[in-house]
Amino acid sequence: MVNPARCATRRPQSRVLDLHLTYLFIGHDLAVIQRRMSLDVLVIRDGAAVEYRPAGDLFDDPEQEYTRTLLTAVPPARPRAAV
Repeated sequence: MVNPARCATRRPQSRVLDLHLTYLFIGHDLAVIQRRMSLDVLVIRDGAAVEYRPAGDLFDDPEQEYTRTLLTAVPPARPRAAV
């Protein structure tokens, strides 16, 4: 038998489980990664880290020449089709 008083004081399961998740997304399309996929971005060239910064900083003002070259290759955003 369920005790209503006990159920009223129980916290939702999602708050009890404090999960700290990290996702690693590897992609070549910077237009997708740009401010939509990540808080931080790591640029890799020939297996070596070139630049690692918060996404907004990296896309607004890249420090490394290789990162700037990659960003100039990103095509401009296309407007979405009307649904």
